[in-house]
Formats: sequence, structure tokens, C-alpha cells
Amino acid sequence: MQIILVSTHKIDEIWPKIVHHFESALQYGSHNFTSDMFFTLCRSGQGFLFVTKDLSASMVLNYTSRNNERVANLLVLGGDKPVDWEMWIDKIGNFVYQNGVRKVIAEGRPGLQKVVHCLVPKHVVYEVDLEDGRWRQQQKASNDS
Repeated sequence: MQIILVSTHKIDEIWPKIVHHFESALQYGSHNFTSDMFFTLCRSGQGFLFVTKDLSASMVLNYTSRNNERVANLLVLGGDKPVDWEMWIDKIGNFVYQNGVRKVIAEGRPGLQKVVHCLVPKHVVYEVDLEDGRWRQQQKASNDS
């Protein structure tokens, strides 16, 4: 499977063909991104869009600095069919390593680690629902008691 880095001048052409990958993934995610935000990042050159040659899978990442080191943030990934994301990570890892990155950070739902086995959980995200402006007490799940 050939993975291609889409150049910024090709984003407008490719985006309509792959945006559904991200919209589907975002339905189940826990972050506050939209597919429009990813489009803007990629089109501006601040984000990087990777796709398979047949456009059956895609990924967006960007670079940031954390603790004085350059890191790559895997922002979203998705595909039309089951994808060998481990192979993707190897190829993308080589690309970002050549660009001075020594760490990749990804946030996602709990199942992400089942798909990309090399990911190691480093922190937990907490959330609470608000009712009438108040923090609503969550019921403990039966396996938590």
C-alpha cells in the first residue's frame, strides 16, 4: 500500500474524496475538532494530509513543540475498510523522524490502542455533563464499585 503526502496545492482536489473518513471518525472522538479545522490546517501548510494511493484511507498530523522537543500530533485517521495502521505508523514515523520529530502523540477513543498497538497511554481525559449550569454527579458503573 502506497502512502502519499498530499501537497498543499492538491488539498482542494483530494479533500472532497476523503473527508468522510474524518467525519466518521469524529462522530466517536472526544476532542473538539471538526473536519473543516483539519482542512484549514492542511490547506495552510500547518497540517499534513497523508492518503493511500487509492484514497481508501487518510490521516492528518501536525507538528508542535512540547518540553522543548518537536513532536508530531496524530490528529485524525480513518478509512473505508479495515486498514493496517501499524504499517502506516511505520511509514509516517520514518517521515516525521527525518523532520526532527522524536515523539508522536495521538488522542482518541479507547479502541485506538487496539488499532495502533505501539501507542502507550500517558494520561486520562475526564469529562462531566452539565445540567442547568451545574456539574451533574455521574452514576458509578457497576464495575467501578
